[in-house]
Amino acid sequence: SMEKVSIKNSNSLIFIGIFSSLIVNFILFWNGKWYELFYPFTTYFFNYLIFSIKKYFDEEIEKKYIREVFSHYISPKLVEELIQKPEMVKLGGEKKELTCFFSDIAGFTTISEKLKPEELVGLLNEYLSRMSNIIMENRGTIDKYIGDAIMGIFGAPVNSENNAKDACIAALLYQKELEKLREERNIKLFARIGINTGEMIVGNMGCSIGEIKRFDYTVIGDEVNLASRLEGINKYYGTNIIISENTYEKVKNDFEVRPIDFVKVKGKNNAVMIFQLIDFKNNINEIQRRDLEIHSKALENYKNRNWIEAKKLFNELVELSDDYIAKQYIERITIYEKSSPPDNWDYIYTFTSK
Repeated sequence: SMEKVSIKNSNSLIFIGIFSSLIVNFILFWNGKWYELFYPFTTYFFNYLIFSIKKYFDEEIEKKYIREVFSHYISPKLVEELIQKPEMVKLGGEKKELTCFFSDIAGFTTISEKLKPEELVGLLNEYLSRMSNIIMENRGTIDKYIGDAIMGIFGAPVNSENNAKDACIAALLYQKELEKLREERNIKLFARIGINTGEMIVGNMGCSIGEIKRFDYTVIGDEVNLASRLEGINKYYGTNIIISENTYEKVKNDFEVRPIDFVKVKGKNNAVMIFQLIDFKNNINEIQRRDLEIHSKALENYKNRNWIEAKKLFNELVELSDDYIAKQYIERITIYEKSSPPDNWDYIYTFTSK
């Protein structure tokens, strides 16, 4: 800030003054004269002391502000990183390449109808607490809660070149933690996650009306909306984590993924390739590896309009693993066998609802 620069300049002037006084005194002494240095040095010392104390309190105020603003969003470890390097965050807003993370409980209305209000609140608080910890422990920021949904950001306010990888790690650990919660509570609690990486506007946004001030550190933009849509379309494919092509390109060497479809979601003009995030690299069994290979062949035949071979392979997946994605493709192929798509068919599947 300008104030910091001013303090720094003032300190520099003090040292220049001291140095200049010594030089002048040395020249005078050389010519047989001398002047008293005690009073100017005392003045310099007290000026330096005052500026140092002011700088100390300014830094403490800044640290307190950062703690107050971000302690609810990010882990204590990241808060300390910000305190050490406050220049890392621009509260006014900036465009950055980030990864946005959306999660939502599947069939939450059905679950809520079976529980008493106090039981529901207790369950929801435990779920949000445990899942939020997973996000924050993996360098994520809790943007907001929307009922039972969690919106997270990776890559801000603390910069991270590996924000896509951090988000995917968090998603996998999120599902593992949820599995523990299901066993402990003996309740069918499942969550869907959507992840997308891209340029977003991030900053402290809100309003100030008279004495009322309401601000949130959040992200906005088209890429944020895509992450939200990907969370929702998990329902259609029977999956629990979907990542976009942008995210996939940054993490493909670190995780086992499955290409699902080429889709156009509501609110976006451009189609995107989407992928199912399955597990960490080389952490799948032989059956899963076999299914991935069959799916890959089936998808290639589907794209090339080889309906018979594609349907045969997708049916094989259904028989072997009761695969839900394969069932969706079989339905599409059955329609295409009766009524072929146009010659310029680009195998895009368009979602007309959220």
